[in-house]
Amino acid sequence: MIDSFNLILKHLFETTINEVLMDSGTNPLSPAVKVEVRFDPPVSPYPPGGGSDPVLNVFLVDLRENRRLRRSDRIPMQGDLNGSARETQSPLQLDCHYLVSAWGRFAGEGDERVQQEHQLLYHASGALLRHNPLSLNALIGISQFQNFLQIDSILRDREIPLDVLPPEGFQKLADFWGRMGTNAHWKPVIYFVATLPVERRRRDSGFPVRSMGGTLINRSGAYKDRPDQLLSPDLRQQFFLFGGRLLWNNPGAGGKRGIPRTNVSLECEEADGGNEPRVLRRWSATTDSDGKFVMGEIPVAIPPVPGRTYWLTTPNSRHPVIFPPDKADQYDFFVDKPSP
Repeated sequence: MIDSFNLILKHLFETTINEVLMDSGTNPLSPAVKVEVRFDPPVSPYPPGGGSDPVLNVFLVDLRENRRLRRSDRIPMQGDLNGSARETQSPLQLDCHYLVSAWGRFAGEGDERVQQEHQLLYHASGALLRHNPLSLNALIGISQFQNFLQIDSILRDREIPLDVLPPEGFQKLADFWGRMGTNAHWKPVIYFVATLPVERRRRDSGFPVRSMGGTLINRSGAYKDRPDQLLSPDLRQQFFLFGGRLLWNNPGAGGKRGIPRTNVSLECEEADGGNEPRVLRRWSATTDSDGKFVMGEIPVAIPPVPGRTYWLTTPNSRHPVIFPPDKADQYDFFVDKPSP
């Protein structure tokens, strides 16, 4: 995640600073010389020899969890192809503390090198301030961003909040430069904090089963009718995330007990006059160790089609299913326990 964000920063600084310098005609070097962005520690002597371009050093100096932004709510997610449900908690927030310093390539320690470094710091500050929050899609030259596929998917469409040049500054700047080598010189820096999301582990079948039964869902995040593919395009349908529990009807003193590792199926049937009902579609699942099961998206026609019914079938029983449920435990299905 941080390496992806560093690529975005590199693109931001290289693109915006070089374009500003070229457009304004204020680049003190040859037009062919461009700013080099590096992320290594600025340990003296710095920058490494051999280059001719000025260097903008972007050093990650500290990491802290932003606990003020921690949330405990859970986010439903699209399940696997087998219809299993998933959920995840809201991501944690990681504050990444950066120090940006400028390093001129002019020979000697003259005023020209210092002026070049101040110019780089000014334009780098402007780039951060103008692009706050930082969005990859909003950056200049995104169509030419060759590293786009290397960016973590969670950052491609996300806005990253920045705290740029806070009034208190970086409190340990003297200690920082003191640890960069015996010949290190104190330099002005741009201090900013970027808050990155840290995804939590996804949980399979994480919804409580009672809340899953009959929950209206839609992949787009907002409800939209769809044609009823089971009968006629003139009808509409809603999609329900269907799950429930298979329980013994006579568990004894132990209370309700789930029936584990049992194959169940949901059948959508439609009566055709006086003929036997025909099965339009069937969904299948296997209960877990507690008797719970999930079957994914179940289409239900709007308004209900006369003669169309839903049935949950087990190896030894058959139960009617109603959409939407009219009570919390609507999808608790009880089966008589065989006599020993």
